[in-house]
Amino acid sequence: MPTLCSHLNCKKRANYGNEIKKNIFCAEHKTDDMFISWSRICEVDGCKLFPIFNFDGEKNGRYCLKHKLDEMIDVFHKKCEIKGCKITSYFNFKNEKKGRFCFIHKLDGMIDIKSKRCIFKDCNIKPCFNFKGEKPNFCVNHKLDGMLNVKQRKSCIFSNCEKIPRFNYEKEKIPIFCLNHKLEGMINLWSNLCKNDGCLIKGNKKYKNYCTHCFQYLFPLDPLTFQIRCKTKEIAVRDFLNANYEGFNHDKILEYGGCDCLTRRRIDHRKLIDNTLLCIETDENQHKSYSKEYEEARYNDLIVNFTCKYIIIRFNPDSYINKKGFRINPYISTKLHQLKCKIDEQIERIKNNENSELLEIIYLYYDNYN
Repeated sequence: MPTLCSHLNCKKRANYGNEIKKNIFCAEHKTDDMFISWSRICEVDGCKLFPIFNFDGEKNGRYCLKHKLDEMIDVFHKKCEIKGCKITSYFNFKNEKKGRFCFIHKLDGMIDIKSKRCIFKDCNIKPCFNFKGEKPNFCVNHKLDGMLNVKQRKSCIFSNCEKIPRFNYEKEKIPIFCLNHKLEGMINLWSNLCKNDGCLIKGNKKYKNYCTHCFQYLFPLDPLTFQIRCKTKEIAVRDFLNANYEGFNHDKILEYGGCDCLTRRRIDHRKLIDNTLLCIETDENQHKSYSKEYEEARYNDLIVNFTCKYIIIRFNPDSYINKKGFRINPYISTKLHQLKCKIDEQIERIKNNENSELLEIIYLYYDNYN
């Protein structure tokens, strides 16, 4: 049985102790001189932190974050299910307890199930705000009047000011004053942060100087929001290809032999094998918004720009209607495995010179796919 916290009526597990006795209090009731009573600690003398870092392929951690060596990775936390991805898995569907995918490879509808979330209904943003002395329960979008960023340890050095400091002199690295109390000549050291007040994530000029999280929340109908969500899937396919194959070019204009063609067509992912260009297109929602005439014109332009044989695998990462008439959406890991099988099959055909057609198109996870 785990040892419970010694504080009166506390039912939490006691993980903190001192040099004399282990497992006395929980994180909430520990005293300043206590540290986590791990069975294993960082190998650096005097460090009491739990070791989670080691070289890739090792099972047990040797160092903490502060003392880890170059090229060491987190070997303690479960990694994303996508082959070759070393990012910790925080995402799964709501009400699930274990993470399966990282942010890049998460499926539609998945949320961060490991991190604490804003208590506002259906909000999945991490909370930073509450009233002074309280734990963070609200995100920047749902904070109430008078709430502060209680996760931000430092506040403006002006007497009794609780606002976040962003200003200091140009060559300084640490902000010490807020907007109201900054001195003459001071500049905003956080000028490149997200425009949403209180957000500490770097802003992106492409998204009107908001971070992608805030932009999607504030402007759900903006075309850029749709682009954010779509690009994530294309990136997932790109990373999967890079982890399993060499030589794929990604989202680049098709130019060969100094051609200065006017069409400037792009292919999501392509690799030239012998005299065949193997192409993988990530077609979100089966590209139903694209007309048949547009697709045919695109193929014609590609063949004119670079004459060779083409095999194009059109991969739909979203849901589809199967032959029985049911809409289904298999796990992305299942889809990517099938994509790899199809790529391997086509590479073998190309090497054996079995593809005789100028253009072959293969549809994966389109409607009526078996």
